[in-house]
Amino acid sequence: MTRKPPPHQITLDEAAAHLRLVASDGESELWQRGKAAYLGVAILPEYSPRLRRALETRRDASLAGRCVCGASVPGWPAPPGRYAVLAHAPTCDAGDQRLGPLLAAEQPAALSRN
Repeated sequence: MTRKPPPHQITLDEAAAHLRLVASDGESELWQRGKAAYLGVAILPEYSPRLRRALETRRDASLAGRCVCGASVPGWPAPPGRYAVLAHAPTCDAGDQRLGPLLAAEQPAALSRN
């Protein structure tokens, strides 16, 4: 009998396969994978490939509890009603240190709205 791996051992490819876009208003998107939800900046087609990839990586990592950069959330998944913080590697475009400037360069107004 084949056993399904625990949620923290699901690969990023498997996590991406179960993504569901719940809502979008053109500025932000709400995504779901299982019981995990992620609200983030809408990934617009006019963004550069690097920014789109960074936003997709952040979304996928947030819903899987780990990132391709090696960052992970201990005890993933977080208990219901709680949130977890994923500290990306300093070189990861999905981390705050790099994603903020990437987004600001292409969408300065997006940061001033929040």
